[in-house]
Amino acid sequence: MMAVRRVVVMGLEEYQERLKRHKEEYMKMWRKYEGFETCGYGMQFDFNGLIPRICGGRYPPCRGLVLLYARLGLHRYNLLHGKNFQLIRVKKYNKTFGGASTYYITLEAEDPAIPASLQTFQARVNENQYRTLLLNCSIARPLGETKKTNKKSLFSETFGGKFLHQLMPELPSENPFKNTNRFYVLDKTELQAHDWIQLYLDLAVATAHRSLEQDRYAPTNLKILKVSIETTQDPETPNHGHDVYDATFYIRYKDTCRARVGTDFDRIAVIRRILDKGTGDL
Repeated sequence: MMAVRRVVVMGLEEYQERLKRHKEEYMKMWRKYEGFETCGYGMQFDFNGLIPRICGGRYPPCRGLVLLYARLGLHRYNLLHGKNFQLIRVKKYNKTFGGASTYYITLEAEDPAIPASLQTFQARVNENQYRTLLLNCSIARPLGETKKTNKKSLFSETFGGKFLHQLMPELPSENPFKNTNRFYVLDKTELQAHDWIQLYLDLAVATAHRSLEQDRYAPTNLKILKVSIETTQDPETPNHGHDVYDATFYIRYKDTCRARVGTDFDRIAVIRRILDKGTGDL
């Protein structure tokens, strides 16, 4: 018996036409579903479309970094709406191709204090730079909500006349862990009440130590010792508290994971959080 293999040879013009048509169909689906559904238009025809991933069940568990991004999306939603939704699981996500990627995450969350509050959410998180905590969360909403704004995001190019990488905070010359007019040190009760501070630290460590292996797991062995907050002089916003729109967090912590950092000693993470009041971008 003889097997017959059929090969279709496509001319250059025909290939380019099919590629063009494929891109147009892909962009049509992307505009309709905003990246949360691929509809089969993945990485085909040498075209870098979205990479789909389903989590759990008969599929591999969700990567730890994506779980952190899902929690960041919920944090944005909770900040804007005064809620307390907590992540239950990530159902699926799509990501763009490349090092610094955009993640379109579909997840389930609930408020522990409200019975039968389980909801499906969508969150979009964009990595502006690889191996750096320079993220933008522009969508975090319950599934089916399509409220949009006509305002241009302050994070699209610059913020306050500076490019995003110029906004990275630095460690001040004075001790940030002493209460002064410039710094506010959180007490233990405040730390326990705001678990998103641990999320900020986890994100800082996870994004700084990127690899295929490291991305599988959320960081562990991180113990927060002290946290202080420095807020900007925004005339429209009171210059105090932990919910202001533009604030820098100084987190002193221990990392006992020798595989990640080697020597065990106190470290300081400096994290700036900016919330665009016009569009809700975090």
